[in-house]
Amino acid sequence: RVPRGARVADRRFGCFGHLAPLRPQLTPHGVNRAVDGAIRAAERRSARKTGALIVFEREVGLEDYVATGVRINGELTAEFLQTIFFPNSPLHDGAVIVRGNMIVAAGCLLPMPEERVRGAERLGTRHRAAIGLSQVSDAIILVVSEETGSISVVEDGKINRNLDADGLRTRLVGSLQRHKATNGRSRSLAALMALGRR
Repeated sequence: RVPRGARVADRRFGCFGHLAPLRPQLTPHGVNRAVDGAIRAAERRSARKTGALIVFEREVGLEDYVATGVRINGELTAEFLQTIFFPNSPLHDGAVIVRGNMIVAAGCLLPMPEERVRGAERLGTRHRAAIGLSQVSDAIILVVSEETGSISVVEDGKINRNLDADGLRTRLVGSLQRHKATNGRSRSLAALMALGRR
């Protein structure tokens, strides 16, 4: 079995062929706005027991999955997400992929888990798809259960369940801000190395 790290590296530099595209650096305020919009939409979907699947892209590019959906390139707002995940809308059953504070695409198909996940047989399709994507990328994924209305966050193959608004905000902002800092350092290091080779 290929180690998970090797699979991620392969997808970063192999079949995906790229890191996530360079984007304007979001300020902490921009991250908070995007997260707040996603949480408000998730809470409204939860109250109505309507499923939702929101993927926050980080360093590993997700263009292969973007290509399976409908490209949107619109600013993330709670109202926009509400429209996408409205019952019986054409894009309701797929995933939304977010890059920075933009909804890149909706109605996207995600992979099922590559490894056996304990208790996976009791999970719905959205949770399994979220786990599958988190096993092959560094994305952080927000899931609303259609059956129970519970809200979960999936990251690195693990589910954090039944989070309230504060728990969701802490988890999402913490992960995205941590990525922002790490990503900035790695790109700066790459630039210095390139200058050194000149």
